[in-house]
Amino acid sequence: MSAMMYRATFLFLALLFASCSRPSLAGRYETRGSEKQFKVTLDLRADGQGSFVAASNLGNPQLDRSVEAAMAVPAGKWVNEQGEVALTGNRADGKPQTHRFAVQANGELIWKQNGARFYRAQ
Repeated sequence: MSAMMYRATFLFLALLFASCSRPSLAGRYETRGSEKQFKVTLDLRADGQGSFVAASNLGNPQLDRSVEAAMAVPAGKWVNEQGEVALTGNRADGKPQTHRFAVQANGELIWKQNGARFYRAQ
C-alpha cells in the first residue's frame, strides 16, 4: 500500500471513531429551581421513544391538572436534528404536540418554547 492509502485509511477510521464517540442524548432530563411549584421531566430513551411530564403545584388542583394535561406528552418519539431535539406525540387530550430543545455543548437542553434549562438527571 502506498503512503496515500495509509493516510486515507487512517483518516477514515479516525472519522468513524470520532462520530461514534459522541455521547448519546438518551437519558432523563429535569428542570431545576422551582420544583416546589413546577417541575418538568423529559425522558429520552435509546429506542427513540420519549415522554415529557409536567407536574405543577400552584395551589389549585384543577389548575394543576389543566396545566399538566396541556403540556404533557406521555408517549412520543424523539429525533436529534441539526443540534435540536424534537419530541412529538399526543397530549393527554389527544391533540398533537411537539416540544423542541436546543442541545448545548455541555449536554444540557434548552426548551425552545420558554428557555427552561433541562439538566441530565443523575
